Amino acid sequence: MYVRPSARHPRPTDTRTQDPHDPISLLSAWLALLPQALMIVYATALFCTREVECALMLAGQLACEAANFVLKWFIREERPKGMSPSVHFRHKGRVG
Repeated sequence: MYVRPSARHPRPTDTRTQDPHDPISLLSAWLALLPQALMIVYATALFCTREVECALMLAGQLACEAANFVLKWFIREERPKGMSPSVHFRHKGRVG
């Protein structure tokens, strides 16, 4: 039975995923944003220079993202018991 977290029923904490001062977590978070940054760089370069190389890099990045999506759809595994999908999801409802 799901109980909505509150002051009386706090969420279970996992210190490995919730430490904001952990340098490995910070590095991993920034590295996870690289594909989005590359898409912006490729699209901007394509818009400014109109070169074929930029279009090919953008197409390759899009193909990689599509392959990742398809593989995740085909290879589905259950999440470990007691863990939320991500720290971002866990803190999405918090205010302040």
